[in-house]
Amino acid sequence: MKFLQAGGIRFLLNPYFLILLAVLSFVGLLVPTLFIFFLVLLHELGHVIMAQSFGLRVQEVELLPFGGVARIDGLLEADPFVEICVALAGPLTSLFLAGLSYYLLLIEALPSAWLELSLRSNLAIGLVNLLPAMPLDGGRCWRARLTRVMGYREATIRAARLGKGLAIILGCIGTYEFLCHRRYPGLLVMAFFLFYSAGREQGMAIYVLMRSLARKKQELMEKKVIGAQPLVARGTIPLKELIKHLSPQKYSVITVVDEAGRILGSITETEVLDGLLQVGVETPLEGLLRHRC
Repeated sequence: MKFLQAGGIRFLLNPYFLILLAVLSFVGLLVPTLFIFFLVLLHELGHVIMAQSFGLRVQEVELLPFGGVARIDGLLEADPFVEICVALAGPLTSLFLAGLSYYLLLIEALPSAWLELSLRSNLAIGLVNLLPAMPLDGGRCWRARLTRVMGYREATIRAARLGKGLAIILGCIGTYEFLCHRRYPGLLVMAFFLFYSAGREQGMAIYVLMRSLARKKQELMEKKVIGAQPLVARGTIPLKELIKHLSPQKYSVITVVDEAGRILGSITETEVLDGLLQVGVETPLEGLLRHRC
């Protein structure tokens, strides 16, 4: 549900977020929860400002039960350094706010209860998001680094697996604390949505990659010249395995070789993308070369 639009950016409330607010309102925790999610919104604005500084377009910011997410157009096609900077901007914003809260607490500038809540919440938001697990900001940084050596899809899968592992650990801790001490039920909520989001990132990886490949094809048609990366692949590798090694950042030109390393031909990622639709994902590269002829 959209609750605000500013600067061309839609600000959304996830339906589960509204359910959470209703529950917390019932138990008398609505006001501190709204304050914490205001801090989450500032965290997301850190991503937004950094993305816009690199000329990227921010489509929307959505508040979720465990945090928020900023959806940024063209981020995957940008240089990994840009994605890392955008990802780190959120945690750094939260840590800066934690430092500011600590300073204001020392000089007793504002009521201590709210400053202490701000300090604890910003530290938690900033430090947790630095963990190298999807869909956290640290996971996005790690994926950006891995994409350079193993391709976008495989990098996403590895970072998402860490996210699921973290969710399971949080779920176990939350279950123990709730059953034995009747406290920290929020850990269970966070674990559930972290596991769900990590699985969604993992499942959507191939579709996001295909979309970025289609966008680069269109960019080539429009600009006529774009940056490229060379790849060498055996002719027996199926197309579904090859696309794991393609990068959203660079247009790929693949040299196809046989078992002896002799060159059979070359093929572009545009032809690979078309081949996925025309001859199927199981077709080997050498088969695509023959089909082209």
